[in-house]
Amino acid sequence: MFLGAGDNIDHVFQIKQPHTLALAPAKAHMANMAELIIRRGLEEPDTVGSFTPHRPERPSKLEGGRPFKIVSDYEPAGDQPTAIKELVSTALTGEKNQVLLGVTGSGKTFTVAKVIEALQRPALILAPNKILAAQLYGEFKSFFPDNAVEYFVSYYDYYQPEAYVPRTDTYIEKESSVNEAIDRMRHSATRSLLERDDVIIVASVSCLYGIGSVETYSAMTFALKKGQGQDRQELIRKLVALQYKRNEMAFVRGNFRVRGDSVELFPSHYEDSAWRISFFGDEIEEIAEFDPLTGTTGVKLNSVRVYANSHYVTPGPTMKQATEAIKFELTERLKELEEENKRLKKVVADFRKGVAPRAFVGERHDARLEQRNLPVVDVDQAMTPRARRAALGELH
Repeated sequence: MFLGAGDNIDHVFQIKQPHTLALAPAKAHMANMAELIIRRGLEEPDTVGSFTPHRPERPSKLEGGRPFKIVSDYEPAGDQPTAIKELVSTALTGEKNQVLLGVTGSGKTFTVAKVIEALQRPALILAPNKILAAQLYGEFKSFFPDNAVEYFVSYYDYYQPEAYVPRTDTYIEKESSVNEAIDRMRHSATRSLLERDDVIIVASVSCLYGIGSVETYSAMTFALKKGQGQDRQELIRKLVALQYKRNEMAFVRGNFRVRGDSVELFPSHYEDSAWRISFFGDEIEEIAEFDPLTGTTGVKLNSVRVYANSHYVTPGPTMKQATEAIKFELTERLKELEEENKRLKKVVADFRKGVAPRAFVGERHDARLEQRNLPVVDVDQAMTPRARRAALGELH
């Protein structure tokens, strides 16, 4: 059952149980969590009528209005003109599902490129793996050199998830390797979607996984304009909030540095260009693009928009709301653990009370857990024998 913002807990249980069953102490946690849902203001979804997705207002696009234009020496031949005509006409009628069949080397990629040019619509092209996605990215990039062709795949070169092998009592820690070049291309893809209309995204199934709310990501951006009043220290604080790092020595992507009256920023979506914001007092005197390796100044810009250095950046109000919800849930969970006499997991309660933590196996307490130590027990995971011994200091 879904509970609306105005529902009464007792009333709901009376309807479902007309023979008047009192809430047992074991169900107190459910009632408290239902109160948390009501306090958050989540309402029961309206299932009457057609569903209209929520489409909030997006920021204005700085580079919108560019048409798709193919640059190629080739022209459609053979069955390609007929296929292009049928695909375009069928798409204009509103048909969402079409299939283009062809042997290897028959020109399917060029046919799809011609369809995109004719329809003038942004496109998402899915490939089954990174290798094929990279091949398609290169081909579409050559067909549309003046448009935003982007590459969006998983940025992990290697990923080993956390695991435990009970038979050998072996714990395997999580290990991963992030490809910085692919991470930059992911940032470039999301920026293009928010700033341009002529976008083609070549992606793997990685694009199906959420990377956060577009409203949150858009809200964590800000624009800088030539002649705009802007305090330099305030600009530095904004960059830190967007997870940019200040580094005066190694000026790489995702970093910024301060040089006299100028702030130099290496945006998260650029590979070999950076911005130099020059100040005259509290006013932006000039915004210029420059080569971070040689320092050579390039084009002068009237305005730029700074995007976050991470797709997972979270605004302060959202963090505060999540913190309050976590504290509430932790309090209720601790009450439940105390009722079930789970003393080992109750070590979390000692942290909250500022008391020296204690770990138990029956009634045994390890004296090596001194006041200054900070053992942490994950209360949401089943403790393995090896982890239990590690928590008690039996592993050296």
